[in-house]
Amino acid sequence: MEKIKFIIIFVFITFLSFGFDYGSYKTIKFNELNEIIQKEKEANKNIPGQTQFGEKYKLVITLNEFPVLINETKDKIVIKNMPITKFDKDFLNIYTYKMNYKFDNQKYLFLFQGPLMKYLPREAKLNDSIELFIVLGIHDNINDEVTILVNEFNTKKEIFGL
Repeated sequence: MEKIKFIIIFVFITFLSFGFDYGSYKTIKFNELNEIIQKEKEANKNIPGQTQFGEKYKLVITLNEFPVLINETKDKIVIKNMPITKFDKDFLNIYTYKMNYKFDNQKYLFLFQGPLMKYLPREAKLNDSIELFIVLGIHDNINDEVTILVNEFNTKKEIFGL
């Protein structure tokens, strides 16, 4: 009997450890994120190429459009030149959807993990507020675009209890 209890507890703890760690993401507003990016741009204005930040944030946005599948030729060339792809060869197989966004004249490119797209269109509608769990923003100094990786999302119901 003790052995069965141990197995059940072990399986339960193991299951919990594989869950998404929502608590490890700090809440940030878009204007605060933009301030961070503007400071990075100013600090690196004479350095051509890319700068990055690696904080994990929760960011609420209005869903103006649904992410679309990344174009095999055009988009992947840009993404292959990002610093993260040099370290993680599976990166291009994980982040397979993109969404362009603009906030306060700053261009953003959100890259979504493919499996999220199974749920996002079912759980959210256009113009809904959604909370994105983002990590690793990369600012392209040449095109003045910020690429952000999206690991998870919450809908209005999950955020506001509606």
